[in-house]
Amino acid sequence: MGILNLFKKQKVNTGVYSGGTGEEMDNAIVINLSNSMAGIRAEYVYLGKQFGQPQTDWKVESQFLRSEGGKHFDILTVSLTDGTIRTIWFDITSFYGKYK
Repeated sequence: MGILNLFKKQKVNTGVYSGGTGEEMDNAIVINLSNSMAGIRAEYVYLGKQFGQPQTDWKVESQFLRSEGGKHFDILTVSLTDGTIRTIWFDITSFYGKYK
């Protein structure tokens, strides 16, 4: 599945997301799913809702994993078309390593 397909016919379920604004580890956006594929999709759907169309309004500059204090975080740095760079922290503990 291509990255653009992640946005087709996707509804944002507010129960999927909790936590904070995602600006740093202490207020990461928590993804409340138990499957890695669905969790990763939810991250990109969230970014699309926040920033617009991928590859048009924003693009991922980097993505990396950080584990600390028994939690797992996916940290994405995106660049917006106006030149703004944003780093978004997702708490992926609920689905990290779960592929079923």
